[in-house]
Amino acid sequence: MLVAEESVEIRVLSRQGKSIREIGRMLEVSRNTVRRYLRGDGLPHYERETRPGKLDHYKQYIAERVRAGRPIPRGHRDSRGRGSRKRAADRRTPPGAARRE
Repeated sequence: MLVAEESVEIRVLSRQGKSIREIGRMLEVSRNTVRRYLRGDGLPHYERETRPGKLDHYKQYIAERVRAGRPIPRGHRDSRGRGSRKRAADRRTPPGAARRE
């Protein structure tokens, strides 16, 4: 996207009778960019569409934990049976191998 000064310069050069190709060459922009700025009535306005956040899925869970006065666990797993260090070690140990306790 061009800055406002370049947009104004495109319009001024066009009024001076310069061709789209000449303006593009002078400002080192594409001819299509020059056309787009000459067709529009100002700077193009871009807006990002709002996307859901990464934590939106967990907002209700977090709000319930806060209301209940329970701390929110660190990390992505709760300590209530959804994964533990011992079970993680069991998954990494190949069958038949000795496991450290």
